[in-house]
Amino acid sequence: MLNEPIMRTFFCILLMLILLPTYGKSADGQAQFKDVSTDTITVDSIDVRHNGGCILGHPFHNDSYPHFTLFSGGVFVGIGPSMGGHGTTYEAGLLNIIGLAYYTSHHNQRLSVGLGFVMRGLHTHSGQYLQRQEDRTASQVIDGAQKDKTEINIPSLLLPLLYRQRIHGRLNAYGGVIPRLNLGCKADSHWSIKNVRRVNVDLTAGIDWMWMGVYVKYTPMSDIKGLSEFRHVLTLGATLAF
Repeated sequence: MLNEPIMRTFFCILLMLILLPTYGKSADGQAQFKDVSTDTITVDSIDVRHNGGCILGHPFHNDSYPHFTLFSGGVFVGIGPSMGGHGTTYEAGLLNIIGLAYYTSHHNQRLSVGLGFVMRGLHTHSGQYLQRQEDRTASQVIDGAQKDKTEINIPSLLLPLLYRQRIHGRLNAYGGVIPRLNLGCKADSHWSIKNVRRVNVDLTAGIDWMWMGVYVKYTPMSDIKGLSEFRHVLTLGATLAF
């Protein structure tokens, strides 16, 4: 089960995504923007047949190629073990709160950079706990019956740098690097871990079809300096509205 902070974060992100303008395509191929408080507005100048996420504004150069586009989207949830075998990773977030995409030609290729958010949880296995030092650093995972497990929560800002290739129709594949700025680190929701790694990097790849997708993510470095038990983390997950 995801713990309460991660679930809270996920539902807040999902609500924020729902409140953003969404689009569809009419039978004649025109883009339609729909707002919860207005009627559907038909827009002739934007082709969104292969765009993912929620369009926030007009492309800078309309339908000409190449062009830039502002977008938002990419709710994701994931789970995976650390390769050291000492814990499990949970995560939930929004990959692009706001993003800037560069389309090379006819929507076949897209380069993008964005700003996102994730709440990541690192949980030790039952019967293991994180040793706490007097200076509030974490040094190692200890086996013992005194404590059931340690739950670590790490909120982070994301800067996804991705390349996306349309394979066929609405089927796309993507991959790239996600630098992550860790905003803090708490164990068991009450003591702050001082030796958190402020900047980490995730490698990711995935496929998506229309509004659904799956991804794999690999994190080679531990989010806590000196704690090798949480390095080499492999996460599998699902995306929505990417």
